[in-house]
Amino acid sequence: MSPASASGVGWSVQQTHLANPVPNGQLAAVSCSSAAHCVAVGQYSGASGYLRPLSEIWDGTAWRTLPTPIPKGSMDGYLSGVSCVSAVWCMAVGHYQNSAGVSRVLAQRWNGTSWTASTVHNAATSADQLTGVSCHTATFCAAVGTVGIGSTSRAVIESWNGTRWKLDTTPAVHGATLTGVSCPAATRCVAVGTANPGTSTAAALAEFWSAAGWSVTPVPTPASSTSLLTGVSCTAVARCMAVGSVTTGATVQASSQLWNGGSWSSAGPTGLGLHQFDAVSCFPGGSCFAVGMGIYPTIWDARDGWRVVKGVAAWASGISCVSITDCVSVDGQGTSPGVTVWNGSVWRYVTTPNPLGADPRGVPAFTAISCATSTVCVALGTATGSNASVGLTGSIDGGAFAESWRDGVWTVDPLPPSVNALDYGATPFNTLGGISCPRTNWCLAVATNQTGGPLTLLWNGVSWSLGAAPVATGRFPAGAVSCVSPTFCMTVGSSSLVFRHRTMAQVWDGSTWHLLSTAEAAGTLTSALASVSCSSTTSCTAVGEYHLDSNRIRALAEHWNGTSWSVSSTPAAPIGDSDALTAVSCAPGHALCVAIGTSTSRAKSLLEMTNGTRWKVSGASIPASDPLTAVACPSAALCIAVAANGARESLDSGDWLWNPTPAPGHSDLTSLSCAPGYCAAAGSVRRPAQVPLVVGTTT
Repeated sequence: MSPASASGVGWSVQQTHLANPVPNGQLAAVSCSSAAHCVAVGQYSGASGYLRPLSEIWDGTAWRTLPTPIPKGSMDGYLSGVSCVSAVWCMAVGHYQNSAGVSRVLAQRWNGTSWTASTVHNAATSADQLTGVSCHTATFCAAVGTVGIGSTSRAVIESWNGTRWKLDTTPAVHGATLTGVSCPAATRCVAVGTANPGTSTAAALAEFWSAAGWSVTPVPTPASSTSLLTGVSCTAVARCMAVGSVTTGATVQASSQLWNGGSWSSAGPTGLGLHQFDAVSCFPGGSCFAVGMGIYPTIWDARDGWRVVKGVAAWASGISCVSITDCVSVDGQGTSPGVTVWNGSVWRYVTTPNPLGADPRGVPAFTAISCATSTVCVALGTATGSNASVGLTGSIDGGAFAESWRDGVWTVDPLPPSVNALDYGATPFNTLGGISCPRTNWCLAVATNQTGGPLTLLWNGVSWSLGAAPVATGRFPAGAVSCVSPTFCMTVGSSSLVFRHRTMAQVWDGSTWHLLSTAEAAGTLTSALASVSCSSTTSCTAVGEYHLDSNRIRALAEHWNGTSWSVSSTPAAPIGDSDALTAVSCAPGHALCVAIGTSTSRAKSLLEMTNGTRWKVSGASIPASDPLTAVACPSAALCIAVAANGARESLDSGDWLWNPTPAPGHSDLTSLSCAPGYCAAAGSVRRPAQVPLVVGTTT
């Protein structure tokens, strides 16, 4: 087998499912002109600490971030509404804070290539903002929002004629706020919102526009209740659906209203309990999809009324449908924006890109990876954050997460709920350790549980489940499991004794773990095993370190012969210096093993090899600034060790050759796995926010 550098393919960066979360970002609205063109808008937290407008575009295959301008000298900026009439024409609206801290109206026009600012009207001293927009054509749009006047507010509506915006005259409604608008024709629009929001007299507000101008249309509200409308969608002049909520006492329920061209009437009970609709999109044929706070996407038709369609997280703020089989919803509730798409049968999550200048908060990273074949890999990771919420949407706030790769596509695989149930903020409760996949439909992973003992996670090719936990004797470092088959795995680590740690090993028989006796080097004070590699049920090699005293640390290697563990002699560190081994890989069906580690005397990574008889230090020149982090030997003819930003290869135990990976700067590759013909390295990259990273190569 030739080294990867001679394959003509080399390393390539893979797009993982969670590769591009936008820290502290939110998408508020989305508009699709076709199944192959959507634009979503919102905000994200810039490195300066100020909010910045966020816009992303969908081309039918993937999302990409669009540079979104903001007036010079602005502090915060936010886009809250967007409407697209074609792939080359969209209008987005929102607001920004000027240098004096006053909210100003913001409008941006998309021409298929870039956004340009569009001049809109602002009151002289009040706080203005636009929250929704609807464009029937490129020469007619209506935008709605609020103008703050002292302690109260009034609704504002502006219309676009293809060249400029003009301020429309609206009915005088005290304390009015408009949040949504829909224009089914160039001569007809419907706008919705609330009068006196946040008060005991709050009432749903709807206004209708015709040649006679804007007029209020009464919306029925149950007795002794307050109500509000947040979104509206019209498929015809006499066919609109408005959504929001009704509050009676302490009970909040999602509500909906139908417009027939002359009056509003209830669209029927939603049966959704204590929730609120935020947005709605209706498509030809009369059906509508609504989304909102704590609500799974909910579909309505005249025959069945409202019914829930599960499959994605229930925290969406905007939705756009071009047909009953093509919808896109956006998530504005999490710490990173999510996008889900509907194909007529199921909702699925779609990765969105990370804008330049995003605030680098949240630190998701892969910690382990295992490839069963050249087309099937499974990776585990951990994210630190404010809470644990790595769910169906793929958003990361903190805790453990898992992804699988099949035929070139990464997808998120939800872990059992109990895995992240007890995460306490910045330090994840569960740290996923090693993973080993001897088959495409079977993997085993071990984890360190900070308070409740070790965990075993089993993957059947479709879903994760909890297996019998290892004997609770200590911790299991990343990379510390190796499986030959579903009925034989070996895990290593350290046992916690009084005032000291000693090496630990356990074997899996297909249903449970059994604690094994390990060997100790002469004079050992404390010891630990960091990694294990098994080429068969009768041959495993584990590496780590042992301490003679507080100043003398030695590299440790042990061998399993199918019956017992024994210490293997490793080259001694020079007097006064310390060595430790951190990872090992043994070639299948061969005595060759390669281990990596650290050496204080050599001021660089330590690389040792054994042919089954003795260990020797490799003469590879490895800079101290580029420490090795993982190693894999897919055959006796090829071993690969990865560093933070590159890989090293060895052919026939010869010199180590440098083969750079395309991993971007500030990346950190921490795990490596090779299957026949393919290797994948996993870790994270900061660009500028830290996100999971995988690079792969054929061999």
